Amino acid sequence: MENVLNVLTSIAVLAVVAVGLYIILGLMQVINMAHGDIVMLGAYSVFVLTQAGLHFWVAAVIATCIAGIAGGLIEIVVVRNLYKSGNLATMLATWGVGIVIQQAIKLTFGPQGQFVDVPMTSMISVFGVEYPSYRMMILFISTIILAAIFVVLQKTRAGLLVRATMDRTDMAEAMGIHTKRVYSYGFVAGSALAGLAGALISPIVSISPLMGIDYVTKSFLVVMTGGFESMVSTIGGAAIIGGLQNGFSYYMDTTKSWMIVLIIVIVIIWIRPQGVFSKK
Repeated sequence: MENVLNVLTSIAVLAVVAVGLYIILGLMQVINMAHGDIVMLGAYSVFVLTQAGLHFWVAAVIATCIAGIAGGLIEIVVVRNLYKSGNLATMLATWGVGIVIQQAIKLTFGPQGQFVDVPMTSMISVFGVEYPSYRMMILFISTIILAAIFVVLQKTRAGLLVRATMDRTDMAEAMGIHTKRVYSYGFVAGSALAGLAGALISPIVSISPLMGIDYVTKSFLVVMTGGFESMVSTIGGAAIIGGLQNGFSYYMDTTKSWMIVLIIVIVIIWIRPQGVFSKK
């Protein structure tokens, strides 16, 4: 049961990161290679703020805001000038931004891992199994956040504007929607989700300048596997990638488990290039 809960927690965090990427990729068709580094930025922000004496949960909220602001700046300063230049240009530009973030963090804190104290050290009984309460809190918060985003996208005017811009940008502009503003808000929201995920995992992982590479890789695999037709497709992709990777890792080392996951993903993409959960 403990292993099942660990897998569910990993899937939930990965889903939060991947949904952030889905918003950016689905809304603007921007391949944001710096997305994983925003996860890392969120984790380091919590580290700095807790070292300064702030309570973890306050630090997590501030870290989420910092990540959102960083995403907004990336969109305004870098990406906005490249919308008409194609995916390769935005991919290379955001990759460069990610390297800058990595090196800045490395110069400031060094290459060694950093650690954040776990804010909740108690255990909670789940179906008769003692499980760390903080990990359960991660699962709970991630689930609530995903549900809230789904409601916003499906049931609110803001969500309608986002979906209209995703489906037909030209039609949205003809209807008077300020698409550039929607793009900016989308980038901020997607980056804030990445930063939130980084903040949540900071007490249970070793924080390092290169930790974002793992998450950006997983996020793109999630989107390719599940499809970026809808948020539900992305969450389904997170369940596949997170479930397979964490499941295999209990029986073999990380390298072998990733090799098997990649082989499975290649087969899935070959059979369903539009994504497993795509309706097309």
